[in-house]
Order: sequence, then C-alpha cells, then structure tokens
Amino acid sequence: MRLIIFITLASLLLAACSGHNDAKTFELPDFGSGARHVVVSGDTASNGLALIGADGKAYLMLGNDSNAASTVVYRRSSSNARWGRVPETTESPILAVQLNEADAATAPTLPSTATTLRTSLNDAVVTFILQPTGNIVASASGCQVSGKLNSAVGQPAARVKLRFEQCGPITGNYNGVAFVDADAANADIHIVVDNGTAIQDFYAYAQ
Repeated sequence: MRLIIFITLASLLLAACSGHNDAKTFELPDFGSGARHVVVSGDTASNGLALIGADGKAYLMLGNDSNAASTVVYRRSSSNARWGRVPETTESPILAVQLNEADAATAPTLPSTATTLRTSLNDAVVTFILQPTGNIVASASGCQVSGKLNSAVGQPAARVKLRFEQCGPITGNYNGVAFVDADAANADIHIVVDNGTAIQDFYAYAQ
C-alpha cells in the first residue's frame, strides 16, 4: 500500500513539474531597442509599437492598424524572460517582421506641479491627477483612476501601475506603459495597460 501511495504521489509531482515546464513559449523577432513602429504577421493583430528598454524589458502592443486601439499585447520582464501574451491564447503564434522602423515615441516627463489629466474610459469622461512624484490620484467621483508612473533611464516609456475603481467591467488592477505618442500631438500621454486578460488603451489630455 505504501508503495502504491508513493508511486501515485511521485506521478502527481512529475505531472505538475511537466505542466510548469510546458508553459507556452512565443516566438518573437528581435526588434532592436528603443521605440519601434512594427508591422508583423502571424497573429490576429499586426500593426503597432514595440518598446524595448536597455535592460531588455519589453512591451509590444498590436492593433488592426496604426490608429487602432491595441487588441494584443506581448510583454517580458527582461531579455532572458519568456514573452507573455494578453489575452492568453491556446495557439502558438510565430511572429514575422514585415516592417520595423524607429518611432519617435518617448517616455513622459513628470510635471513640476500637479496636473489634471482627462481621458475616456468605459464610455465615460474621467479625470485624474498626475503628481510630480509620479503618483496618480483620482480627482472626481464615478470611475476613479489611481496608481503610479515610474520613469527610468534607458527606457523608451514609463512603467505605470493603475487601479480603476467604480469603472464597471474594467474595474481592477492594471500594469503597462505610458509614453508620449508622436502620432497624437494633441495628447499629453498615451497609456496602454493590461490586467493579464483585458487591455485598456487610451490617451490622456492635460486640462
């Protein structure tokens, strides 16, 4: 009986380890470093922006065209880390580069004084305050946005963590990037974040 139990436990542990080792691996091209406008094949979205930091941290956002909101995001925490995809997929897309050129996107500069920013989330106008420390605080009732924006040397975009409260189906915690989008001259910051399942892609304008 003890032998049977031991074999069963060993089998379960082996299965668990095998499941971990079989974590999905995505094959992405080497886009270089900095901000890159890219067009790729192999996924449901093809046109977007790759933001590759000097430390290998990377965030690739893809939409149906250069003006469309992001519907697919790939991200990794370092040059040696696996790429993750949002939303998750049962497929194993292999991306191939059709276009890869330098983009003028840059990391935003923190304001010298608290600045109120306006955006649209979940079909509602929302305002929040970006402080010189990078803290983001809600400034209105209804859908509320709070979090932190971190600029870093060697990164083409700032890292941002956001919390959406009372925002309907998008309520929750999100992580992603914030950058100054050269293609949206009237917007102060372009923010793309995800919660591992859903993506929020929006522009923020100083009031």
